[in-house]
Amino acid sequence: MKFSEAKVNGLFVATLLLILAGSVLNLTLLPVESRDMRDFLVPWLRYVKEHGGYHALARGFSNYFPAYNYILVALSYLPNVVPDAWLIKLSAVPFEWFAGLTAYRITAACRGKDELGPVWGSRSIPFLAIVLLPTVILNASAWGQCDIIYSSFLLASVYHLMRQNPWRACFWLGMALSFKLQTILLGPFVLLMLLQRRVSVVQLGVVPLIV
Repeated sequence: MKFSEAKVNGLFVATLLLILAGSVLNLTLLPVESRDMRDFLVPWLRYVKEHGGYHALARGFSNYFPAYNYILVALSYLPNVVPDAWLIKLSAVPFEWFAGLTAYRITAACRGKDELGPVWGSRSIPFLAIVLLPTVILNASAWGQCDIIYSSFLLASVYHLMRQNPWRACFWLGMALSFKLQTILLGPFVLLMLLQRRVSVVQLGVVPLIV
């Protein structure tokens, strides 16, 4: 019994250390300045700040979909404690965690379970596979991109299709499409779900309403 408890505690500590290491890596990459950050994202946020926050939405200041512009507007109201580039990068980090937790729930659903439970030890593998993936960390914390945002929504859409919740699946699909057109890469899967009658045309009508 004592060995079992020691093993459990060890797995918990190991998981916690890995999560901490990933968080530290995210923070160390914040000073990295990519071309997109310098030439587009940071100037967009500064434009929003200089034009009254949400009032800037009346003008076309970016070439991203409107949903991302709403994030920039929200960031413009935050205190000027950290550099604008850091704000943009940090805004994507919560979606890394959301994607990791959704990946965890997908694997749990594949095992016929759907309770969250403690996400540590062997349970934490799907979560850690997302939040510690180099491309995920670099995309947000180094390059300041928002790909993890729409990707996390796509994962949520797949999860709810697996759980036979087509309305929720279509909601998350619409959310993903409202951020990036690359969402259409999930098109073949959605078509298959449509042919198998796991989602209907009426339910898919939610997608353009959200976009």
